[in-house]
Amino acid sequence: MKHFIEVKNLIYKYKLFRDSKSEPEERLALDRLSLSVDKGDFVAILGPNGSGKSTLARQLSGLLFPAEGVVLIKGGSTADQTAYADLRSTVTMVFQNPDNQIIGTTVEEDLAFGPENMACQPLEMERRIEAVLETMGLRAWRFKKISELSGGQKQKTAIAGVLAMEPDCIIFDEPTAMIDPAGRDEVIRAAKRLNRVKGITIIYISHDPEEVKEADYIYLMDQGRIRAEGKAEEVFARTDCFDEPDQQLPCFWQMRRKLLEQGVSLPADIISEETFFAWMAEESDQALSVKMLLEKERKRQPVGQDRVPVEKDPERLSARKDRNPAGLWLDHLSYTYPRLGADKGPAAIRDISLRVRPGEYLAIVGRSGSGKTTLLKQMNGLVRPDQGEVYFHGDQIWEDGYCRRRLRQKVAYCFQYPENQLFEESVFKDVSFGPVNMGLERETCDKRASEALEAVGLDRSLWQNSPLTLSGGQKRRAALAGVIAMEPEYLILDEPTAGLDWAGKKRIFELLRRLNREKNMAIILVTHHMEDAAAQADRILVMEEGRIIMDDVPDQVFRQKEVLKKAGLDLPRMDRFYDRLFNFNSESINGGEPGPEGGGRP
Repeated sequence: MKHFIEVKNLIYKYKLFRDSKSEPEERLALDRLSLSVDKGDFVAILGPNGSGKSTLARQLSGLLFPAEGVVLIKGGSTADQTAYADLRSTVTMVFQNPDNQIIGTTVEEDLAFGPENMACQPLEMERRIEAVLETMGLRAWRFKKISELSGGQKQKTAIAGVLAMEPDCIIFDEPTAMIDPAGRDEVIRAAKRLNRVKGITIIYISHDPEEVKEADYIYLMDQGRIRAEGKAEEVFARTDCFDEPDQQLPCFWQMRRKLLEQGVSLPADIISEETFFAWMAEESDQALSVKMLLEKERKRQPVGQDRVPVEKDPERLSARKDRNPAGLWLDHLSYTYPRLGADKGPAAIRDISLRVRPGEYLAIVGRSGSGKTTLLKQMNGLVRPDQGEVYFHGDQIWEDGYCRRRLRQKVAYCFQYPENQLFEESVFKDVSFGPVNMGLERETCDKRASEALEAVGLDRSLWQNSPLTLSGGQKRRAALAGVIAMEPEYLILDEPTAGLDWAGKKRIFELLRRLNREKNMAIILVTHHMEDAAAQADRILVMEEGRIIMDDVPDQVFRQKEVLKKAGLDLPRMDRFYDRLFNFNSESINGGEPGPEGGGRP
C-alpha cells in the first residue's frame, strides 16, 4: 500500500546573495532526506532552528520543489505542475507568521476565503465558519478587522482559515509561537480532534517536544537530515538526542529520567502522566517513596529568593509625588485604538499606573488581546495615551520640546515580529544602524555591532547576508542584536524567544540576565510562556482586558491558580506536574485533575 506522503532522497539548496555584485552562494537546507506519512497519521517533526523543518514543510505543501529527489503526495509528484491545484486543496499549511497568509479585512472574510475559492455552497461555507469560530474561540471576533487584532489573535485567525478548508492534510509550522497558554492548548486540541474525528492527516512542526508528546510518530531533524525517528517513547528515551533533558524533554520525561537515575524501577509502559499516576495508584507502597523523591528534587530548585520587592501602594505610583523619580513611570494611562467611520471600540489599556525601576527585570503576561503590546508602545512614546502621563527619570515625555528620539535610544524596543525592524542590505549594517544614528564613530559602531551579534549567537558567516534571507529564529536574534547594540538603559522585548529552539532561548535569556546584572539594564519582557516568566523575572504583571490584575514576585503570582485560569493563563508546565503530584491521591487520577483547590507553587 502506498504512503499518503513519501519523500525520497530530497535535496534542496538556498541561494544566498551577499550583495548585488557577487555570485550567489548555495546553502544546503535538506540533505538526502527521506520519510513517509500514512493517511490519518499525526506526525511531529522536531528540530532546532535551521535544521530544515520549515523548508521541508514548504516542500510538502508544494511551495518549494526538490533540487534532487522526489516528494510524492498520494502518489503524485509535487513537481508536476498539472496537478498543482489538486495538491493545494489536499495539503494546506499554517505559517509561523500569520501576516503571510491572512487575506481578508475582517475575521469572517478571511475564514470564508478558502472555502469560497473551493466553490463551497453558501450553507456549507456558513457551517464551516461557525464550526471553526467555536473551535478556535473566535466567535467574539467574527466581525473584527484584522488590523485591530493582536499578534496572537491573528495567529488563531490564520489557523481557523486553514481549518475552514477541511483539507486532507494540514501542516502546522510552529503555529503556537505567538499564542497564550489557553490558545496554545486550543490549537493542539483542535489539531488532535481534526486528526481523530475527521481523519485529517496532521504534520506538526515544532521545537517544543511538550506540544507533540502524543503524536503517532516523531521525526527529529538536525542539519537537514533525520537524526532519529519512532514513537514518542522511543525518541524521548534516546539520551544521545536529548543530552540536556531539563531544557529539551517534556516535563513528564524529565521526571521519568530523574527517577530512573535515582534507582526507581519504572515499567516500560509508563510513558505519560496518565500512566504514571495510574501506576502510582496501583503501587501504593512505592508511590510514597516516589513522591518523596520528587518533592526533594523540587526543593533543590528554589525560585524567587532574590526577587525585588514590589511597590504595593498604587497612590504612590506617580513621578509627581515621589521624591526619587528615577525610572520609567506610567501614571493612570488609558488608550483606545481609533476606528475610521465608527465609534471607538473598547479600550486597549485602562487606567494603568506602573513604575519600572532602573535595573529591574519585569515580565508582562496575559492572554492574546489583553493589552500587553499596547502597554509596551506607551513606554517609549511609540503611541500617545488618550489619558494619563508617561515619565522617564522625572520628565514628562509628551511635553513640548521633549526629545522622544533620544528617549527611544534609552528605552529601546524589540518588536514582536522581527521582520518589522530589519531593512538594511546586510545583517551587520542593520545591527550597526542604531549606533550610527546615535552619532557614534564608525569604529565604535562596528565594535558594538560585532559584540551584539556574537552575544546573540548569530553565526559570523551570516553577518554579510541580507537579513531577509535568515530563518525566523535567526531574524529574531538579528533584531535583538540591533537593539542591544544601542546599549539602552531599558530594553523592551515583545515575545523575544518566540520561534527559537531551546538552545536559542537559553542563550538569549543568559544574555538578558547578564545585561541586567552587569550593566544594570532594566528588562521588560512580554511572553506567553509562563516557564520563562517564572524563571527569569524579578516581578510579573498579569494583564486582563487592558488592566493589571496582578503585580508581584513570581512565587506569589503562581500561587493564584484560579486567577490565572480566569485570565487565560496557567501555571508553568513543571509546576502543573508538581501541583498534581502534591495533591495526588488514588481518586484524583481520573481526568488528571488535582485534589484540593489552591495549589500553585509548593
